[in-house]
Amino acid sequence: MKHLFIILSTIMVFPSLANIDASNDSPTCDESVLNASNGTANLEINWEPNVIPLRWYSGNTLLPVENNDDTCTYDGVLNRPTNPTREGYNFDGWRVRPTMDFSTLLTNERGRTSWAKGGYNCWYNPTGGGSMTIKCNAYEDFKELEKHEFKVKFDWGDIYGTGYCSAKSGNNNSYAFNNDSSNWKATYSELESASGDKVYCWCQVTGYKPSGSTILYGQASDLVWIYQEDYSSNVQFSNKPVYNCANRCATDCAYMIINKSSARRALFGL
Repeated sequence: MKHLFIILSTIMVFPSLANIDASNDSPTCDESVLNASNGTANLEINWEPNVIPLRWYSGNTLLPVENNDDTCTYDGVLNRPTNPTREGYNFDGWRVRPTMDFSTLLTNERGRTSWAKGGYNCWYNPTGGGSMTIKCNAYEDFKELEKHEFKVKFDWGDIYGTGYCSAKSGNNNSYAFNNDSSNWKATYSELESASGDKVYCWCQVTGYKPSGSTILYGQASDLVWIYQEDYSSNVQFSNKPVYNCANRCATDCAYMIINKSSARRALFGL
């Protein structure tokens, strides 16, 4: 007996899709673009999810995070850094901080008053001329600050930031002329990885609250650390340079912001 096998051969026809780059706002309607010389051209939208940069703060201090914590793919998983701890407090969760462009802030006006928390003392500067140690419960403004943070009051609002003592040295003269940025500007990783005594004070601005508002804004552009002081060569503090840097860095950052327009320009991203 012979068996007859019938083989059905199916030819699948796949339509050719056009490939138009997202940056091409006015593609030419021709065969090279549409992959068709007549009839119907098949077009398909190719979506790419937004990647949102993230910053994490504890109070007014920018937290260092791992690489997978500093971005979020829209509609994806949000990787949070390890929850911070603070003596006497329970962690209550994260909240979103709106951002704005700090380069739009005024830089030609001196600050009026500042408050700062050092490693061991609170500092108050009522006139911009010099800081004095004071009890931390003397002003409500200190409640907004953690150790090594500062607040500077201007007529148009309040600036918040933090000081950091590092083993990395710098030069605080060159940023006035916007030349060699390697002397006056640094990243957190550069400050954190430097070896030696932490006697060099660096400053960063992290927040802005407009006058009469309760909204605290973060900086929309990249944050920068700028150099402020070498406590090992400062005759007044050279007997205990590590101690004095930890205790005075934040208030000296505030003093610099109050009095130096060049420092304000550098810290505000101008």
